[in-house]
Amino acid sequence: MTDFLDQLSNLGIISSSSARALRGQAMSPPEVVAALHEQGALTDFQAEQLRTGRPRQLVIDQYVLLEKIGAGGMGQVFKAIHLPMDRIVALKVLHKKAALSAESTARFQREVQAAAKLTHPNIVTAFDAGTVDATHFLVMEFVDGPDLAKLLESGPLPPLQAIGFIRQAAQGLAYAHGQGVVHRDVKPANLLLGKQDTIKVLDLGIARVITPQLEGDATTEVELTQSGVLMGSVDYMAPEQAIDSKNADQRSDIYSLGCTLFHLLTGRQAFSGDTVVEKIIAHREQPAPLLAESRRALPSEIDPLLQQMLRKDPSQRLSSMADVRDALAALESALGQGTGATRPPEASRDGRPAMAPKAGLELEEAGVEEDENDEPAAENRRRLEAYINGCGKPDQFISMKEEHDIFRCGGTYGLAPDAVESILDQRCRENGWVRQTQLADDLMAMLHIATKKDGVIAQEEFEQVVDFAIERKMPRRSAEEICVTIVLDHHWRVKEGVFRPWFTRKRKQLGLE
Repeated sequence: MTDFLDQLSNLGIISSSSARALRGQAMSPPEVVAALHEQGALTDFQAEQLRTGRPRQLVIDQYVLLEKIGAGGMGQVFKAIHLPMDRIVALKVLHKKAALSAESTARFQREVQAAAKLTHPNIVTAFDAGTVDATHFLVMEFVDGPDLAKLLESGPLPPLQAIGFIRQAAQGLAYAHGQGVVHRDVKPANLLLGKQDTIKVLDLGIARVITPQLEGDATTEVELTQSGVLMGSVDYMAPEQAIDSKNADQRSDIYSLGCTLFHLLTGRQAFSGDTVVEKIIAHREQPAPLLAESRRALPSEIDPLLQQMLRKDPSQRLSSMADVRDALAALESALGQGTGATRPPEASRDGRPAMAPKAGLELEEAGVEEDENDEPAAENRRRLEAYINGCGKPDQFISMKEEHDIFRCGGTYGLAPDAVESILDQRCRENGWVRQTQLADDLMAMLHIATKKDGVIAQEEFEQVVDFAIERKMPRRSAEEICVTIVLDHHWRVKEGVFRPWFTRKRKQLGLE
């Protein structure tokens, strides 16, 4: 028993005074553990580990593990104490199995390097890193507070509080972007709430680091993601990031932060779906929801900024996280002074002054002004709508040829292409029709995800994408033609075996030599 107490004391797991208090008593090691636990000298986690006879696993370098506070595919996070400085820290440890992979180890080391680049009040600070007995670890400041996902379990946050939290996150992310680090996994669970309601951005595990080279103005991009794998949280992921994580830049973080703000304000996701693919498609196709659709009594000033953050096209979002931070600060100030107004039901989606609802399409949104007294223009719109109805009615699918004919027809009626596009979109939304041009983008995204695993498309994956198109009312021949064309255009490899000759025959049948 004395040897066991000395071992615990020498390792720093218990204090010398705790060891002295039990010396001389006839107790077995399990009884010692029980006594120390009861006295509060051991945490629940430590007692459990010691009952299995593994005291050395509680010590990594000069750090003693106190509690397990998180886990993921790559590693575990512990609350620990740095013995020389008597400082509580968070210790991230790479799994033993992951450490056997050179790619996983390299990714962990790049996370260490990314964390080392950032020192900011709104980013979790990295203190130390190292490798001991093949155990790779990263030491960070310990934030004694919940993450925002935990707060959401009690429902949406008050508007002023939510905006204040997101403004702080934007401040930290703006600094990270300035240091060449793009987060790529911004979400409530990665925003910690510390003392004095300070937000700390956490987890650079899949960050993208852009470092300047020694010569010239070029930059080197360092990927912390595993090549060929969809990385990030699809509930908050920007459309361009879902297609290829290398497309993600600071504007992708802006989109993810917008999704996070919407979740904090409403208590629900901005875009939903039952599967990963459905969620990706929702981010690509569904218009950004209005706050009033989920929580009516919210200040009307919030939506214009939120809509800008959630633009599908990155070039249409705010250009920098610093701009987001400044806009949130102004909004926070206005709401704090009590100038916020409750949103009227008819507020416009893009933040323009609210207008009384009209019957039919808002042509102003398409860039075409409509004169309510212009009967010929209104009649031409009705004629085009009738033509579109005739195209989509039989099978609820608008082919590329039909779409081309719709635009040609709209031109003969004197309608601008933007107006035709808007009318067609509205008719499709109202009737649940699918446009082949839009579906083709979805099929490309799905094939891209399938091939990114190893750069090869298999028959089962190919057929799943074709079946998805058929479920969306696309004829099989059209679905196969589009999918074969996409694979050929992107020079993706076809898996060897029976699928490769089948693919070659199909390509010839479709005339895609």
